[in-house]
Amino acid sequence: FLNAEKARIDRIKDPRARAAEELRLGEYLHKVIKKLIPLFSLEHGFEFHAVQRLGQRQCLLQAVLIAGLLQQMHVNAGVVMVYRSVRGEYSFNGHVTTLVKLSDGSDVMVDASEQEPLAKHQGILARTTRFCCLTPVFAKNSSRIAGYQTTFGRRVKTAEVSPLDANYVRSQFYYYRGERAPDGILSAKPTKAGLAASAYFLEKSVKLSPANSLAVYMLGRTYAAQGKSDMAKARYQQALKLQRSYGWVPFGIYEALRGT
Repeated sequence: FLNAEKARIDRIKDPRARAAEELRLGEYLHKVIKKLIPLFSLEHGFEFHAVQRLGQRQCLLQAVLIAGLLQQMHVNAGVVMVYRSVRGEYSFNGHVTTLVKLSDGSDVMVDASEQEPLAKHQGILARTTRFCCLTPVFAKNSSRIAGYQTTFGRRVKTAEVSPLDANYVRSQFYYYRGERAPDGILSAKPTKAGLAASAYFLEKSVKLSPANSLAVYMLGRTYAAQGKSDMAKARYQQALKLQRSYGWVPFGIYEALRGT
């Protein structure tokens, strides 16, 4: 199927016609992922083995699957973090979605966490010349992104925006392993061993991508829970510096710094 679709896509030379087929494939994969992997799990859904053994998925894994399958069919796609949702709710990169760069110059977000294939998230972390918090500017009455705006008010063309790099995406898998470690940082009753496991995975996450400010912040929280206040403060300050450079600082970082 993938090879046949790739060959078919490659035969389409007109950018608008090709974009229509790319969009169709994105919508099709949204349906396939939701049907074949029916269960959503924050605890295990980020691990690929959970797909096969448990039929479970989570936002990062489903976004990577959709992007990867589209790439196999020669469709330009990747992964971005979401800091402001479809409903306007803010989070510290609390969601992940697939960004598809269509051949006609527009972008769309395909998101298997939503009922409809094309999401209209209001704030994403992606790359321009650097990592940047961006507000998608949608075409009128459409889910297609015509451009972006930075939090500083600068307009950015779709051609200037790229998904997150591979190291950042790999880093995010280790972030979830640290966040969801049994008896770890998110546990109601964390243990010494659980916190050590969280720290191990989060340190790997930060090493893979020092730009992953969420991992940096959560590592600080883990250090704080371990009683390592100086190390925690240094990570909070690092996360603050990163987010300032990206254009938006979550309240949780300021709150954590006040507690050190």
